[in-house]
Amino acid sequence: MRTLLVFAFAFVLAVPAFAADQAFPVAVIDLEEVFNTAKAFAARKEGIQKQGQDAQTEMKKMEAQEKELRGKLSLLTPANPDHGMTLETLELLKARQKIYLDRTRATLERAQVDLLASATAEVRAALRRYSEENGWKMVLLSNSQELGRGNLQETQIQLGMQGLLYVDPAHDITISFIAWLNARDAAAGAPAATPATPASGSGLGAGTATPAK
Repeated sequence: MRTLLVFAFAFVLAVPAFAADQAFPVAVIDLEEVFNTAKAFAARKEGIQKQGQDAQTEMKKMEAQEKELRGKLSLLTPANPDHGMTLETLELLKARQKIYLDRTRATLERAQVDLLASATAEVRAALRRYSEENGWKMVLLSNSQELGRGNLQETQIQLGMQGLLYVDPAHDITISFIAWLNARDAAAGAPAATPATPASGSGLGAGTATPAK
């Protein structure tokens, strides 16, 4: 009789644990893929990339002017009246290049920061509604970066940032959320995006053409 009671007690304790495991209301999402797939975010990202490309074009024009001035200067002797004027024009151009480059980099970086902040806020608001509709009580970020890229120290840092080592695929809501978000945007009159896996290292803050000198 005592053995039977012990067994029954153990069974009662086991039932809630099993039920909790089957109804664990925690999901994970690949935020990077959401940013790269949602049409609204992609369009804004393309706008920043266009600014970067335009800046690259302008820098190439300045570099061509610099090359032309250097070529002209090489043909002039210091005694030539045009030597001093050409040298001054060259120095002014170099100063203009630096100012333009610094200003453009700061502008593009600020635009990327603002986009990332606004997009994250929008996704959080959308996730709240999505989770309420689908019964999720918590949504965690999935690990979208692969280990082994970079040196030992960088790899150790990446490993330390791995908050999740394994997730049941049934709890990954990335594709489902993207479909839900696209459907919501389509209903609101915005063109929906087609879900696609982004290239590694992509994201709202990646892929923007930043002028280099």
